[in-house]
Order: sequence, then structure tokens, then C-alpha cells
Amino acid sequence: MSNPLKIFTSLGALAAMLMLPWVITDPRYRDLIITMGIYFILASGLRLIMSVGQVSFAQAAFWGIGAYSSAILVMKAGLSFWLSLPLSGIISAFIALLIGYPCLRLKGPYFFIITMSFGEVARLVFTSWIDLFGGTNGISGIPAPDPITISGVFSISFPPRGVEFYYLLMLLIIVSFFVMYRIERSHFGKACGAIREFDDLAASLGINIMRHSIILFVVGCFFAGIAGSFYAHYMTYIGPGYFSFHESLLFLIIAVIGGTESIFGIIIGAVLLTILPEFTREAKQFESIIYGAFVLVVLLFMPSGIWGMLKKIFRIKPLSKSYI
Repeated sequence: MSNPLKIFTSLGALAAMLMLPWVITDPRYRDLIITMGIYFILASGLRLIMSVGQVSFAQAAFWGIGAYSSAILVMKAGLSFWLSLPLSGIISAFIALLIGYPCLRLKGPYFFIITMSFGEVARLVFTSWIDLFGGTNGISGIPAPDPITISGVFSISFPPRGVEFYYLLMLLIIVSFFVMYRIERSHFGKACGAIREFDDLAASLGINIMRHSIILFVVGCFFAGIAGSFYAHYMTYIGPGYFSFHESLLFLIIAVIGGTESIFGIIIGAVLLTILPEFTREAKQFESIIYGAFVLVVLLFMPSGIWGMLKKIFRIKPLSKSYI
């Protein structure tokens, strides 16, 4: 794709993102769009971890760590949301470093079991430590972000479920996309691809597998923490049930169904897995069957995901060899 067409496509996508909340004004649909955005960040972080051949089932736990960290920092430590937002990501990343250093030496089902166990331990901690995390009741009354004010110029406040949250989320999506894009397009990212395909050969060429795996795991969990911070202040309530194994499985399904070889696959997966429950809810007794059948069909007949199938049907050429 030529550079002018790339620029035109990017500007068109940006304009559509900016105009979307003014076209879709129903708060219920706006909630769905914001859910898609949160799922996109979380599944993108998981995809980054998967780029070295590891599958983490603790993404929801780090999402929860970010959410609880932000709520506690604002409500009990008195910090501003704008300071707690990056700190939540840093706390999630630090815990990921502590967990990842010993656990990333394991591969395949062993790493899966360890991360799944960590996710359950985190949920039990949220449930049992009542004084800090509120137990099964969770934390309610989480305040909205502080207004952004430039004296004499403008002031941006964040009313409950207001459109301002949408634009804040779009900013977080753009930042996360840019960071992950730069990582994957770099020599570091190419080395990660070599680790995923031929780890023994990569090691023999001098690539530090442990170092690359830890960095990707930490970065993916950092953005999970950022998404958790946003989620806590958008919803104003969080509880341990929101950060269960089921949610981690959902993020994996989003990545696999959409297609892990492309960021467009994550977008498709996030949109479909957010909208599908809305349609199946009408047939409540068959909801799980419809949902499971859809996932099964995609996995059986589209092994490279929906985006991989679309690329073959429409002969879409990649914009870059590594990311699209």
C-alpha cells in the first residue's frame, strides 16, 4: 500500500473514531463501544505475550490489579486519577515481573497452569482481604477522573458515563497500539517472532529468550493495568467477580477468533465478542449453546482467525510484514 493511501486510511479511521459518539448517542450503545475498546487493549496485550509462543491465562488478574490499585490510590491514598492511571500500570507490570521471571522458564501447558493458578489466587485475595479490597462486596463509589483545567482556556470534566470517557479510552488505545506496533516492528519484535517459531534455533543464534519473554509479558500486563484503572473509574464499582478465569478465557478467544497474526484480527474479535452476547441474550436458554457453536465453527473452519480468512478471500496484502 502506497504512503498516500496509508495516510488517507489512517486519517479516515481517526475521523470515524472522533465522530462515532456523536453518531451513536444512546448511552447503552456507547457502553458497548467502550467495552470493545477495553477488550481490545486487553486482547492486544495478550497477543503481544503470545508473540513468543506463550499463552497467559492471568490477563484478567492483571486487569483487576490495575483496577483495584487505581481505586485504592485515589480513595485511600488521596492521589489524583491522572497519577493513579500510570501507577496502576506500573504496579501490574511490577507484579508481572515478579511472576514472570520464574514462570516464563516454563512452556506450554505448564505456563498455562501457573498463570491460571495466579489468576485464581489474585481473585481469592480480592475476595478475602476485606479491609483493603472490600471482599465480595468490592469497592463502590469510585470517583470519576479529576477535571482537566487550563485556566482561562478550557475545562474538561468527566460526568458519569459521559462522552469524555470515550475520548480518554481512544487516547489509551492509540498509545497502546503505538507502543505495541513499535515493539513488533523493531529488531526486538523480529527476534520474538523467531523465538515463537524456533526457540532452540533462536537461542543458538544468541537471542536471550528469557529477556524477550519477560519484556513482552511485562508490557502486556502494564496495559492490562491501565485498562483496569480506566474501567474502575468508568464503572465506579469493581468486584472480584469481574476478574475471573472466564474473563481471561474471553480475551484469549477474542485473539484467536479474530486472528493473532494481525491487529485487525483483535479489532474484529473484540467487536464480535462484545456484540454477540447482546444478540444471544434474547434466547437466554440457548445463549451458551449459540456462543459455543460460534466459537467452535470459527476454530474448526478458520484456523488463522476471521481476519486470516478475509485476507485469503479478498487477497488483502499486508501493510507491514510483522504487524498487519
